[in-house]
Amino acid sequence: MALYQKTIENFETLLKCDIIDLQKLKTLAFNGCPTDNGMRSLTWKILLNYLLLDRTKWASHLAKQRELYRGYIREIIIKPGLKSTSHSDIVDHPLNSAPDSSWTAYFKENEILLQIDKDVRRLCPDLCFFQRKTDYPCAEIMNQEIGFESLRKRIVSTSLKVESQSQSRLTGRLEFQSNKTLRQKKNNSSNLISDDDEYEVLADGCEAHWEVVERILFVFSKLNTGQSYVQGMNEIIGPIYYTFATDPNVEWREYAEADTFYCFTNLMIHIRDNFMKVYDNSEFGIRVRMQKYLNLLKETANDIYDLFEEQNLKPEFYAFRWLTLLLSQEFHLPDVLRIWDSLFADQEENFEFLFYICCAMVILQRNQLLTGSQSQNIKLLQVFLRPFLLRRLKKEVESQLPDKIEYVIKCDMSALQRVMYNQMQTSGMLLTEDKNGKTTNPKALMNTIMQLRKICNHPFMFNEIEEKLCQHFNYTSSVCLGADLYRASGKFEVLDRILPKLKVTNHRVLLFCQMTSLMTIMEDYFAYKNFTYLRLDGQTKSEERGDLLAKFSEANSDYFIFLLSTRAGGLGLNLQKADTVVIFDSDWNPHQDLQAQDRAHRIGQVNEVRVLRLMTVNSVEEKILAAARYKLNVDEKVIQAGMFNNKSTGNERRQFLQQILLQETEEGDEEEDEVPDDEIINQMIARSEDEYNLFNRMDRERRHAEARMPNRKPRLFELSELPAWLTKDPKEFVNALIDQEALDLFGRGTRQRKEVDYSDSLTEKEWLKSVQ
Repeated sequence: MALYQKTIENFETLLKCDIIDLQKLKTLAFNGCPTDNGMRSLTWKILLNYLLLDRTKWASHLAKQRELYRGYIREIIIKPGLKSTSHSDIVDHPLNSAPDSSWTAYFKENEILLQIDKDVRRLCPDLCFFQRKTDYPCAEIMNQEIGFESLRKRIVSTSLKVESQSQSRLTGRLEFQSNKTLRQKKNNSSNLISDDDEYEVLADGCEAHWEVVERILFVFSKLNTGQSYVQGMNEIIGPIYYTFATDPNVEWREYAEADTFYCFTNLMIHIRDNFMKVYDNSEFGIRVRMQKYLNLLKETANDIYDLFEEQNLKPEFYAFRWLTLLLSQEFHLPDVLRIWDSLFADQEENFEFLFYICCAMVILQRNQLLTGSQSQNIKLLQVFLRPFLLRRLKKEVESQLPDKIEYVIKCDMSALQRVMYNQMQTSGMLLTEDKNGKTTNPKALMNTIMQLRKICNHPFMFNEIEEKLCQHFNYTSSVCLGADLYRASGKFEVLDRILPKLKVTNHRVLLFCQMTSLMTIMEDYFAYKNFTYLRLDGQTKSEERGDLLAKFSEANSDYFIFLLSTRAGGLGLNLQKADTVVIFDSDWNPHQDLQAQDRAHRIGQVNEVRVLRLMTVNSVEEKILAAARYKLNVDEKVIQAGMFNNKSTGNERRQFLQQILLQETEEGDEEEDEVPDDEIINQMIARSEDEYNLFNRMDRERRHAEARMPNRKPRLFELSELPAWLTKDPKEFVNALIDQEALDLFGRGTRQRKEVDYSDSLTEKEWLKSVQ
């Protein structure tokens, strides 16, 4: 402790001098910069030739440089974003392929911008820092008028979108729910959020740190057209920006963006050749640097060098990334910062010290390397500290993260679902009444698997079926409500038994669905049960997302359930307040469901997380779940084992895959199709013995209450309750498809549906006007 305090005093004394002794500063920095009082940040700015050695000139120098950077922002981002339409713009249209076309340059810039955007969203994934809102967003950009095309808008507008036309039909359900204010109308012009966004886009007027880094890299690429942006630069700039943006000195932290730009630019002067293939064989090119590393390895560990020569283990296989990215991907960020203290102090020697670190990394693995085969040694060196995988595993970041336990709850079908499922499975049709109500009329549907999934979820996803049943039950409206909402679907019936128990015991629930139309029916059910809930899907505006998360995450929040679509709500959300995740319908891609589960099972969770996956027995959902499990099995055995990470030969990979494909797949076929009873479900959802006993008592009280009800009905629709026309054999009505109306897609009933128009109906003049 005394030695560390002495180091701080040495730095403070040196940095307070009017003329800073650079050689003494390098000597101190080589042994590590203290983190106190922003000393590392200030030292790096001096070592990277941003700050002058004469402290008396700092104020004028910084003011000039920061104003110059603001000028770059105005010229490169603001002016193009405010560009008005003129006659020349009409002549120089987006389809103009001339080399001097401004649109050609615009599209090339967008390619670079999209790559930068993709890379910065993956920056330092073990930290939440880059996701957080910066306290100092760029004022020049934030103060622009409506219509200004910021980088954020430019990225969104770059992706081509299909123009859709909505057929306006006011349905009975919409009218009812509008009167009950159960559903808010979605704005078609809302900002779209990409499903694969790793970081959530903040509301207008706010910027996340990763957006600041994105802007710096874009400005750099525009000012350095010969070099532009290359993947990996994001890994170089990340630690620099983090150091400057976390400076305890507010005056320095406010200008972290501009300071990072200049320091990064100066650093790239020294390591530029690493990112430009044309300089690979130059004096400071990556090939020459790898050879220098090999020469040093030969001097310090000749036995390892000879082994590498014998096994033809070239440095391109493992050391290329070490040298190019300055070890930023081999160690955790705190260690990277410490290593860079020494590297920046050594930059006049072209980072020669980096070769010694790389050799030390190899020598530390001496025993394993000398006894390993070529493939084993390549794997060992390529996953030194497992940089990418370990940094993304929660157990390595937080060893005390509570357990996550997943159960598959098998659900029976109601008679209505069973009849509809049989019709669709055998003939690809569903039966409905005709216009006169006298005969049945088969309706053909496309994409049979999708229709079967919809039937498993809820038969009321087919509006025409719901309307006819309302008529059959003599309802006054065309919407089924009350208990019929769960009696029609086996999954809803199971939820009706589970959710009240979770609510009583103060468990919070995330409920993920694949289909937004199903979420609408789910809202009706929640209203019937008086469950307080929030909803988030692909149509939720970006500014509304933050409000929804805040409402659900409040300490004494009244919201019991968060209803989310798997694709829109499965990434980038922190919902640790929930300890129960319900996967209502599984995704074909198992990683989508795993990402959804991790909305609750992540750093900050203090309770054990239960994942309840609902699956309809004897249905297509069993095949979907089996396919997902198989994909995960292959991923675990092949991808995660390193078989496709350049660690094995092509022949080894081929044999490994053939072995898997030829394996017997009957391991999981012996599972029984038995639907769990109340006690088994209670065992799945109870966290303690007291909860288990409480849930059993609630089930007994529910059954007693149902037994005392007049005109008692079973919990699922039975065949005797269905209309006669629905239970007929669909094969008898195949000939009815001669009528053209019977060939229309089924389901264009009372719900509002979208029709996509792919036709090119605009004239050239109209099209040019539309893209301006």
